[in-house]
Amino acid sequence: MRARHKFLFASFILISATLASRALEPWADEKLPVKDGLELWLDASRENIGSAGFRPIPQGGPIDIWHDASGKKRHVRQPVPEFRPHFFGLATWASIRFDGTNDFLSAAGFATELKDATIFIRTAPRTNSGDFPGILSFNKTGGNDYATGVSIDLGPKATKHFESINVEGGGFIGIKDLLNTTVPFGAAHVIALTIQPDKNGVQLWLDGVRQGVCDRGTNEPITLEELTIGARFFSNTTEPAHVQKFFDGDLFDVLIYSRVLKDAERSDVEKFLMAKNAAQNLEGRKVVPLEAVKNPPPVQMFLPGFVSRELPVKLNNINDVKYREDGKLVALGYDGAIWLLTDSDGDGIEDKGAATRVDFSIK
Repeated sequence: MRARHKFLFASFILISATLASRALEPWADEKLPVKDGLELWLDASRENIGSAGFRPIPQGGPIDIWHDASGKKRHVRQPVPEFRPHFFGLATWASIRFDGTNDFLSAAGFATELKDATIFIRTAPRTNSGDFPGILSFNKTGGNDYATGVSIDLGPKATKHFESINVEGGGFIGIKDLLNTTVPFGAAHVIALTIQPDKNGVQLWLDGVRQGVCDRGTNEPITLEELTIGARFFSNTTEPAHVQKFFDGDLFDVLIYSRVLKDAERSDVEKFLMAKNAAQNLEGRKVVPLEAVKNPPPVQMFLPGFVSRELPVKLNNINDVKYREDGKLVALGYDGAIWLLTDSDGDGIEDKGAATRVDFSIK
């Protein structure tokens, strides 16, 4: 009888594990190493694959829905055309690009409370103009993100590099820059955040390296009822809470778990996401060739403040042009000719040239 109970118990565990592994959408990336407790997974690389059956998105085109791969149908949307971020990608990766002005995606009606949480964000911020540009936030319906849920933003001060991650939420209200390092804007990085009610209960990692910590002094759950991607949701005035503080950068993946992952689990997910960064950088180098400029000008100045003008003279074999100390324009030819150019009509442009020739041959 005991053997039968053990068999039934083992079968139950196996079936439960199988169902958990199948909870993802059929088009989701099955290589995700940790699926238990997954509440949300936004993966930009799955938005343009044929097997998903989504509407094709052209390169650089606006995106009105980012599908949730967790199986819980928590898709984020943007019905207003001028507020839509844009889709960019190649064969195996993609990003959702937010402009820092008014782009965002959102969803509501989840009715989910989280006592503990682990959040992963794979992102490439492009600028930080200051005043708390939000990467991700969620909240109780109509409530401020920093009081009822969680807000992850770039902090109050403008920065020239990616050097600040401000994290606030229920039980840890107040500005807290948990990023202890500085990296350039434009490159993809993996942010990991764990939240639990404890001393040092809020911890941040960047690319697998532990950053800052802070206390979370409440057992009250944080609420995931409304979700905002690429901005924040709050108000510090009499005006009702609303979407504001927009993010300028690319988002590749967003994952939210309803538990604190064990160190080994968190590390596995970080490695999974960082491997996508490496593949993305490699593919980008291979398949994005330099494009020739159409109808290029005779001379192209790359520094601001310069103007190029073509002189109305025809000289052969010129490899150097320079003004002498007396203001005379001299052109040197590799055939031995030295041209002295003159402005004959006083319009400020040399239009005539007289040449002397130097014999550079070795006797």
